[in-house]
Amino acid sequence: MSARLSLRTLPLALALLAGACSTQPTYRLPEFAVPADYREASPPSQASLPWKTAATGAVAQPAWQIFDLPDLPELLERLDAANASLAVARARYAQAEALIRQSRAGWFPSLSGSAGRTRARSTG
Repeated sequence: MSARLSLRTLPLALALLAGACSTQPTYRLPEFAVPADYREASPPSQASLPWKTAATGAVAQPAWQIFDLPDLPELLERLDAANASLAVARARYAQAEALIRQSRAGWFPSLSGSAGRTRARSTG
């Protein structure tokens, strides 16, 4: 009985032993040169830059106050109303949102009901 059992398990043991042997070479990371200042590069000095850094207070102001254009808000509103491509983009976005809501509606349970009335008269 034990000889028969060992003959049955021998192929399994050999397969496990062969599977444990690795024929792949050991992986080594490739070596390459990275400049020392790659990560720690300092920003250029302000004197060498051709532009001036914006002040935080100036950016927070509305455009018509920065450029002294009192008619700019009205012009922007008229532009927004007359811009057909922007209106089309907004309509497509609203349509896409509606389609998403419609497709997600199947995820939730639904409830339906009906009512009816039957009247029968028996003779007799």
